[in-house]
Order: sequence, then C-alpha cells, then structure tokens
Amino acid sequence: MAEQNSQNGGGFSTNIGVGNPRRDEVCDFLDSLNDLESFSAVKPSTLLKGGWYAMLNENRITNP
Repeated sequence: MAEQNSQNGGGFSTNIGVGNPRRDEVCDFLDSLNDLESFSAVKPSTLLKGGWYAMLNENRITNP
C-alpha cells in the first residue's frame, strides 16, 4: 500500500527512486501492457524513468 507523506500536503509519497521495488513494479506493468496493446514505439518504462529523472530536485532547475 502507498505511504502517506506530509511533505507534499498529505498526499501519497513521490519517493519512487532507483532501488524502490514499486518503481520496478510499475515499469514492468507498463512494459507488459505495451507488449499486449502496443501503444508506444518506445518502452513506456524508459519514458517514465526519464520523467522521474527530470523531476529530481537537483535536475528541476537545469531541466525545467
């Protein structure tokens, strides 16, 4: 179950960095779904990981 986090207004935790098993689960699910439905030419996990990387605190200023 997702953890609640008071840092982002009491919403759910956005800590889905490298080494988080939930991140791998989400990526595997999206890639499997894409294998069945083929909604993206690029692996969805690659796109999602790129988005997560761009949203890291240290990258937000250099990559708005």
